[in-house]
Order: sequence, then C-alpha cells, then structure tokens
Amino acid sequence: MEGAVLVEKSSKAGFLECEVGSQGQYGKHLYSTNLAKDWEGTPLTSNGKIVQNGREVYKWAVTEVPKGIERLLRKADIQMENIDWFILIVRIYE
Repeated sequence: MEGAVLVEKSSKAGFLECEVGSQGQYGKHLYSTNLAKDWEGTPLTSNGKIVQNGREVYKWAVTEVPKGIERLLRKADIQMENIDWFILIVRIYE
C-alpha cells in the first residue's frame, strides 16, 4: 500500500489532500509472515517477521512514489515549487 498526505500549518485541523493506492501483484516482495504458506504456489518464508526483497521494493518506490506525489499535487492544485519538504515514512504492521 502506498499513500501520501499533503499537510500545511493552519489554524484549522485537517489535510489538504490525500493519495492512497496499492499494487497487490508485488505482494511477494514485501509481506508479513505466518499469514499464508505460499504466494500463488511459491512457498513463503514463515518466521513471524516482515520479509522484503529490498531491490524490488526500492525499484517500486523510486518509480511509483514520484507518480503518487505528482497526483497528490494535481489534486490539491499545488505546484511543486511551493513545497518545502517531502517526508517519506514507511509503516509496516507486524
């Protein structure tokens, strides 16, 4: 699951815009173990931890995250040059 939230300092609570998506076909590259024995017939590691194919996760992130940022800025009608910081956070639930 990918996602992005656009925030700015304001006296009102809330978000300017939000962008969320996922690409399940890449699940075999990043998953929590002990939830399933296999992925479409391929055995999965089952050690109770998060497993990732770092190279594939990185390739996905460097191609898809910029696209998500562009969609988010378009929806919020904000230009890239008006953004001071991008803070990218990865949250994985165990």
